[in-house]
This record gives sequence, structure tokens and C-alpha cells, in this order.
Amino acid sequence: ARAGWTVVAVLHDLLLAGAYCGRLLLLAGGRRVAEGEPAAVLRPGPVEAAYGLAVREVPDPEGGAPILLPR
Repeated sequence: ARAGWTVVAVLHDLLLAGAYCGRLLLLAGGRRVAEGEPAAVLRPGPVEAAYGLAVREVPDPEGGAPILLPR
């Protein structure tokens, strides 16, 4: 990435977003639920609030953002 550049992507795949994005903005109903680094946003609380789905957190074996699976 070049300094001073910003790229905006709209993704619905949380694993893809966590793997390739340095910052995430999680929206639900047009409102901000969480914003920040993937490890802070891709947590059960914010994802459950955004999607209305109970999830459990599984550590990423490669050390990336946690993986969230439905309960």
C-alpha cells in the first residue's frame, strides 16, 4: 500500500475482511456497531449485535483475526 492512499471495500465475508483489511467498520441498519482493527471488531459482541446471530470465537491458527462460527 502507498502512504496517503485509502481503499474502501464493501465486504460481507467477515473472514476475507479480517484477512485483508487493516480497519473495519461494522454496520447494522445503516448504523455503526463497531470500528477499528479486525481483532477488535470481529468479536462475538459486535457481530452478534450486527447480525442477530450467536457466534463463538475460534483462534486463527495463523495468528490473524479470530474466526467466528455460529453456535
